[in-house]
Formats: sequence, C-alpha cells, structure tokens
Amino acid sequence: MNLNNVREPSATRAVTVSDCLFGKHVLLRKGKKNYVVVTAK
Repeated sequence: MNLNNVREPSATRAVTVSDCLFGKHVLLRKGKKNYVVVTAK
C-alpha cells in the first residue's frame, strides 16, 4: 500500500492530519492502477 505515493509496510497504520496533502486530501494506492483520493471536509 502507498500513502501519498510513499510505500507503507503496515496496512493497519492510522492516517493523521500530518499525512494530508493541501490540508485535506490523502492519496491511497494499491498496485499500479488502483488509486483513490480521500477528501476530508
């Protein structure tokens, strides 16, 4: 799993505010073609 395009060995790691891009977005990637952008309000 990649969190903001950085390899994350633990899939159970908690996402914190410091992980957010531009203060409200998190990019998750699994494999080569599976991307998801999560936006917090």
